[in-house]
Amino acid sequence: MAAITPSTGPDRTASMSVAKASAYLFMSTRRFRLMVDQGVFTKAWGTGYDADTILREYLDHLHGVVADQKTGNAKAVLDPIAERARRDKEMADRMALQNAVTRGEQAPVALFQTVLDDATTAIHARVVSLPERLAGQLVGQDRASIADRLRQAIHSLLSDLAHPQPKTD
Repeated sequence: MAAITPSTGPDRTASMSVAKASAYLFMSTRRFRLMVDQGVFTKAWGTGYDADTILREYLDHLHGVVADQKTGNAKAVLDPIAERARRDKEMADRMALQNAVTRGEQAPVALFQTVLDDATTAIHARVVSLPERLAGQLVGQDRASIADRLRQAIHSLLSDLAHPQPKTD
């Protein structure tokens, strides 16, 4: 890289256009404008850019970048290739999920919640009805026969819940 000397560099007293200022700092005009938008350089409103000012601002910016990297506060720079790969992965995941839903391998959470609520309600109703159903049968029996009858009723209830009969609505 060629060094800028007073004889080859811009006139330090003259104001520079964006093209001259970016060439002075060995960067593209697009990059220079982006850095102006990011606040690295003070925007020149019709007056042009001063060589000493933009050089100082650029060096301050570079010092800040190095300090951020040393302290671990560096802002992540978006890598276009990595971003494209991430986007492609997200699209593939979305398509896989749509395919799983189409095949019936995935169901909406609301549907699952409804089925679970219905099952819980049915279990609750069956368990709560046990005392009423068995009360008349257990009167006057000894402790062992009451325990045996309760055991049979509970096993029967659990068996019915494990193998429900289809509803005929």
